[in-house]
Parts: sequence; C-alpha cells; structure tokens
Amino acid sequence: MNTIIPTLSFLLTMTPMGIWAISGTGHSVFPLERNDRLIGIEATGITSEGGGYGLQGRYTHKTSRRMIIDAGLGTSGGAWSGRIFANAEYEIYPDYLRQPRFALRLGLEHSDEYSERKNQLALSPTISKGFSVWGREIFPFLSAPTGISLERSSKTYESFVNLSTGITGKLPFEGYQHLIGTLEGTMNVQNSYTGLFLGISYPMR
Repeated sequence: MNTIIPTLSFLLTMTPMGIWAISGTGHSVFPLERNDRLIGIEATGITSEGGGYGLQGRYTHKTSRRMIIDAGLGTSGGAWSGRIFANAEYEIYPDYLRQPRFALRLGLEHSDEYSERKNQLALSPTISKGFSVWGREIFPFLSAPTGISLERSSKTYESFVNLSTGITGKLPFEGYQHLIGTLEGTMNVQNSYTGLFLGISYPMR
C-alpha cells in the first residue's frame, strides 16, 4: 500500500493530457498469481459526442493476494487528445464455487476534456465469475465506476456514473494462447461516455 499513493500522485502531476474516465477495467478480473505482471495495449472507441478512436498502454501488477494495481497512458482522436491513469483494486470476496468475485477499484485520472483540465476520482464496485466454455475459461464482469470530476481552472466539480461490462480470458488461437484478451463496453449513466475497449496483454514472467 505504501507504493500505491506515491505512484498515483506522480501520475497525476506528470502531464496535462488525459481523457475523462476512459481507462476501463482492463485485465484485473483475470485470475493472477501474486507478483504476476502484464503489459498490454488496448484499442479504444468513444461513440459519445466529441469521441474518436485511439490506443492506450497498460501495466498491471498483482502486488499481493488481494491487491492489483495498474497504470497507463494513451491517445485518442476527437475532443480528447490523451490520458494518464492509475488504479488500485482490492478483492473483497474471491471467485469460489458458486460465489462470484467481488472487488472495489479506486481510480485516478488526469484529463483535458474540451481543453479543460480535470482530475477524476472514481470508486468502481466490480463483480466477475469464471466459466468454462468449450473447454476454455472465460471471465465476464460488470462494473459501475462512480465518482467526481474536478475542473482545475474554475475549481468546480460534478459527479459521474458509468456502467461497464465485458469479458476477459486467454486467446483461443493456436500459438497465441499465452496472451490474455479483453473486450469491454461502457455506457453513460450520468456525465460520462459510451464506448468500447479491445485489449491484448502479455504476461511478464
């Protein structure tokens, strides 16, 4: 926990560019062992007004039995030129027998939305459950990022709510089964965005 807060603080002061609440859930719901690390790339597509297509990179690290942190940056077309983000997820209940996994995810992002610099803080309750389909394990998930966005110039803030759902698992293609893929869709509930994520991560062991 001592390494998480300095990392988040560094990321927030590193650059003025970002995109509002776009980092997504990533691969945190995929079962990882302690000290497992992933490095990945994700295609993003925002369909809300002012949206566009882009790419982002993400580093994921399971630091303990229950804690996963990730961080990354990216760039996009449309009204949002780039972004930088960091998240820490704590597992409350594991995926065990018929019990789904439940975790809380705390995220920070730094954004430049329509040339207005914003900092966002979000708490995302996340539910996931592993299933076997045609002999392969998949992990569908549902998340509800909820938080506040602070505009730096006017010192005002507003709340936002988003609903995200997706699936992650190892790729089913011969020769690429060591890679982990994710597909995630997001829907605007309040002051947020609607979009799609498609990512691939490589395990660093």
